[in-house]
Amino acid sequence: MATADLGISGMTCEMMCGGMIKSALVKVPGVETTEIAFHDGDVIGHAKVTYDPAKVDDSKFVETVQALADGQYKVESIAVVKQVKGEKQVQSKQHDHVQGNGTSVSIIPEVPMPSLVAVLLALVRA
Repeated sequence: MATADLGISGMTCEMMCGGMIKSALVKVPGVETTEIAFHDGDVIGHAKVTYDPAKVDDSKFVETVQALADGQYKVESIAVVKQVKGEKQVQSKQHDHVQGNGTSVSIIPEVPMPSLVAVLLALVRA
């Protein structure tokens, strides 16, 4: 199983917009559940989709959302968490910025950063 967190612009409410997006996503073959998170005043709302990656990929979610309401909704980012055997979860911090045609233009991999304390200690010792 995998979970995709879709950042969606164009939502104005959780009931109508979120309900429309949720009902469309849950109909996609391979989708188990869908949750909508939107707060008034937010520029970006979120749809969290639990799905079987063997049956569907996240590009289908982009296509489904952006086909609603004459293109009112745009998927701005996708973060995917995939569960691997042994019940451990590996989060791939992929944030795909999606163009109007539904293709992703960049993927930012997770990069380990050094500890600030370790860097400062190294500077003090030098």
